[in-house]
Amino acid sequence: MASPGAAVVAQTPALTVGTPGTISSCKHLDNKANTFHIFTAGHVVYRGDNSFNANQADNYQAQFFTPAKEVAESQYGKLVLKFTLKKEVKLLRLDKNAEGFHDWLKTTKNVEDNDKTILYKNFGYPEHNSPTVSAGEPLRSRFSQGAQDRKMLEIIKRYSDETGQKIDGYYNSAMSNGALGSMKTQHGDMPLFHAELAVFSSKEVFNRPETVSSLDPEQIKMLNQEARLISHTAEQKNKRRHTFSDSNTADPTIHQSKRRRPFSL
Repeated sequence: MASPGAAVVAQTPALTVGTPGTISSCKHLDNKANTFHIFTAGHVVYRGDNSFNANQADNYQAQFFTPAKEVAESQYGKLVLKFTLKKEVKLLRLDKNAEGFHDWLKTTKNVEDNDKTILYKNFGYPEHNSPTVSAGEPLRSRFSQGAQDRKMLEIIKRYSDETGQKIDGYYNSAMSNGALGSMKTQHGDMPLFHAELAVFSSKEVFNRPETVSSLDPEQIKMLNQEARLISHTAEQKNKRRHTFSDSNTADPTIHQSKRRRPFSL
């Protein structure tokens, strides 16, 4: 087994390079420690975001993308953005062998124990079994949750910095949807969770986003307004939740006389 910080064996990668904008415009790189997808400059990915404002395109930041335009539109927003890589990116495959990363994660003191479980609970990585996926083996289960997905990016960034592997994020092909039948995420009705890629910083690796939806300015304005309303409603719910939580953690001896006594016969 290669050490977590072992250099990537680049002499014999399985390499396929296609035209920019196709899924084949990448190098598939595998060694004993980890599996990577290396997307070349010019590769195109998509993101749906109804809150996107073209006036803010130069400062737009995002982390999560999909290779398929139709997925971006159907699952994330009618306002679809196209992103073109301006440099080569190296993405850790969490749906394949990531033994080097897994070994590092199990032993590092720089990641909270609760955060370590994200790899298993949200990305379906085998905790005790062999991490290699064999032919005919069921797809791993992907349960996408925003906070946990962002935390995984932070963890991979720490791994990259500590081992000097210069990783830019992660990539997964389609996986079994762990949220199937769940109301917890917007992906609860999909039997498969789509292929995805996530990067630490979109501004560092992508050119200025372009809108590719066939929407007129008035339709985009309405989508922006709806997105702001949804965001505002979510913020208000979150504030109420925190307020309720704080009130329940107050000193139970205070205002005891004002609480209703349990009903009894």
